[in-house]
Amino acid sequence: MESEVISPRLIKMVNHKYTRKLLAKKIDDYIYKTIVKDNTEDLEKVGLRRYEFFSAMLYCVIRSVDKGYVSKEVIRKMANGRRIAKAGRRALSRDGH
Repeated sequence: MESEVISPRLIKMVNHKYTRKLLAKKIDDYIYKTIVKDNTEDLEKVGLRRYEFFSAMLYCVIRSVDKGYVSKEVIRKMANGRRIAKAGRRALSRDGH
């Protein structure tokens, strides 16, 4: 339910360069906090490398959007795909796989 409210707002933010950069920074900060700071299972160096990988991917996508390589329609479908992926994970966890 919540993702249906957030997704249209995120799509609007991604469509504007200034808010896209702010959003990318927030996502990058979240990735760092989740992978490096809050992760107790991995060694710090492993978490840092994983963060660097995801951060590079994030900024690669942002550059592609800035250059017009990724259309607004693709961004919309990606946001909807996140909901689909979440539903799939829930179904898998119910089935025990």
